[in-house]
Amino acid sequence: MLDKVKDAVKIDNEMQMLKQYILNGWPDKHHIIPELKKYWSLADVLTYEDGLLMKGERIIIPKALRKEVETKLHAAHLGYDAMMRRARDAVFWPGIAARIKEIVNACQPCQQSKPANQKESLIQHNEGSNPWDKVGIDLFQIFDQQHLAIVDYYSNFIEVEHLHTTTSQVVIRKLKNLFARYGVPKVCISDFGPQFSSAEFTAFMKAWGIHHLKSSPGHHQSNGKAEAAVKILKNLMKKSKESKSDAYEALLEFRNTPRQDTNLSPAQMLFGRATRTLLPRREHPARMSQQEATAKREKRQQSVRKHHNKTARDMKLINVGQKVFYQSPNDTTWRQGRVCRKVNELAYIIEGDNGFKYQRNRRHL
Repeated sequence: MLDKVKDAVKIDNEMQMLKQYILNGWPDKHHIIPELKKYWSLADVLTYEDGLLMKGERIIIPKALRKEVETKLHAAHLGYDAMMRRARDAVFWPGIAARIKEIVNACQPCQQSKPANQKESLIQHNEGSNPWDKVGIDLFQIFDQQHLAIVDYYSNFIEVEHLHTTTSQVVIRKLKNLFARYGVPKVCISDFGPQFSSAEFTAFMKAWGIHHLKSSPGHHQSNGKAEAAVKILKNLMKKSKESKSDAYEALLEFRNTPRQDTNLSPAQMLFGRATRTLLPRREHPARMSQQEATAKREKRQQSVRKHHNKTARDMKLINVGQKVFYQSPNDTTWRQGRVCRKVNELAYIIEGDNGFKYQRNRRHL
C-alpha cells in the first residue's frame, strides 16, 4: 500500500504544501496557511522520505486514504488502546486519536467488558523464556463449523485450524502440522475435552515429549490464554461475516498489533520481526529486544498479581482422603465426596457419593 500512499500524496494539495514547508523551512506561525497550522507543533519531527511524509516513524496518511486505513486499523476489533498502539506503530494524521475513539464507541465488540477476576489469589502461568515453549489449545464452534485454536503463551500469537470432524486423530494431525511449522512445545495446556483426554492424545503427547496439563472443568481461568484466544477468534469471524470482510486480514492485524505489556506485537515476539501487513508501514527496528520485552512483561505481571491479591484470599489446604463438599460442572448444588488425589496447587480428583470421579478446582470445594 506504500505506492498507493505515495500516489495520493502527489495529488493532495495539503500534503504538497506540507512537503514544501518540510523541505524549505517553516515560516513564522502567523504566516502559516490555516490548513497546516495543525502541524506546527510537530514541525521538529516531520520529514519527507522517498515520496512519503513522516511523523517520526509513522506515515502521514492523505485524506483520500484515511477511511481505508481506519477500516484496516479496526479490522481486529481490539478496542481503543490496541488500535492506538497499532496506529502509533505505523500511521498518523491530525485528529487520528479522536477518530479512533469515535469508531470504537460505535462498535459493540470493542466495548465488551473484560472477564471477571478470579476469587482466589492469582496464580499466573509461567509463560516460558522462549517463543512456543508453552501453548494453550481449545476447540470452538461458530457458524456450524468446528475449529482448533492454539495460542503461544510467550508471544500471544494465535493460530486457528478448521476441523471437518473433532476426533482426537484429526486434532492430532492439525497439531503435528503446527508443531512442524513452529517447533514442538515443552508444555501444552487444554481442558478435559474428550479429544484431549483420550488414550490416543495422551500417547501423542508422550511420544512427542510434551508435558500435557489439563484445566479443571468449570474453572477455565486455568487455561485462560486459550479461552481468550477463542473469544478473539470468534469475534474476528463474526464481525468479518457481518461486514463481509476478510477474517484473515483481521487475524493479520491482531498478530501485528503491539501489546500493552511489551510494546511488541505477537508476530515480533514470535519471529523477532514484524510481518508485512496491508497497513502502510515503513520498516524500522523493534523498539526493544525480546529480552527487554520479557522483563517488562514480567514486571507488569507482578504488578497485576499484587493488585489482584489485595482483595483475594487463599483457601485452606485440602488433604488426600479428606471428606469435602464439591460442586459438579454446571451445577451449583454442593454434594459430598472424598479427595482421592491432588493434581496441583489448585486442582483435586474427587470421588463423589455416586462413585464417579471428577477433577475440581479448589474454588468448587
